[in-house]
Amino acid sequence: MTHLPYDFWCHHLTDVDCQWRTVDWNSRIVVKGLKAEPFNGYMEVKIGGAPRRIDSDNINELIDLILPAIGRKLRNDIASPISIVPIPNSGMAVGANGPFRAVELAQKVAHGFGIGATVCPAIRWDAPRQKAHQSHDYRHPDLYEPHMQLMAQPQAPIVLFDDVLTSGSQMIAAARMLTKKGFPPQRGLVVARATKIQHEGGLWSRRSDALDLSDEPSDFDEF
Repeated sequence: MTHLPYDFWCHHLTDVDCQWRTVDWNSRIVVKGLKAEPFNGYMEVKIGGAPRRIDSDNINELIDLILPAIGRKLRNDIASPISIVPIPNSGMAVGANGPFRAVELAQKVAHGFGIGATVCPAIRWDAPRQKAHQSHDYRHPDLYEPHMQLMAQPQAPIVLFDDVLTSGSQMIAAARMLTKKGFPPQRGLVVARATKIQHEGGLWSRRSDALDLSDEPSDFDEF
C-alpha cells in the first residue's frame, strides 16, 4: 500500500490572519474539547432537536456524542471485526500508566461502531514527547517512526485513529511501522484536519483524502 485513505469530519483553521466564520470558531471548540484544553466562548448546536449552548464546562457532553456518531458512520463502510489503533498522545509512552486520552477517544468511536470493534493501543512512544500541536519543530515521518514501539498485535482490518491531523506525519509513521511489522492498516479515521485556508462545508461534513506512505526521499542526484 502506497497510500492510506482516511476520512475526517471538519477543518481546523490554524491561520488567524483572516476573518473567521462561525464554522471556524465551532471547529476550534471541538478541537479544544478533543484535546481537553480550556477555551473561551461557546457554540450553539441542536441536540435531539433542542438547542444547546456548548462551552468549556460541558464540551465533553458534545464529544461523547460526536465520537460514537463517527463510529456508526464507519460501520456503514467497513465490516466487523475491526481493530481501532489510536495514534499515541504525547504522554502515551512505554512504561507510562494510563488512562490515555487517545485510547479513551478511540473507545468512544468503537462504542458507536458496536459489536466487532475493539480498541488496540498497539503503539507507544519510547519516551514522553512534547505535544505535537504545540510544537513548531520540523515534522517528518522519519523523525517519528524510530520512536514508535509496537506493544500489541492488532487484528485486521486495522483502522488508525487520531483526533486531529496536522501534518499527517505521525499517522504516516504509524502506518509505515505497522506495515513493516506485518500489520498494514486499511484506513485512517480523523475527527478534524488542520488547515491554513478556509474551506466550504459545514462542521459535520464528511470528507475523504489519502496520505502518501512512500518513504522515498527526494533524490537530489536527479537535479
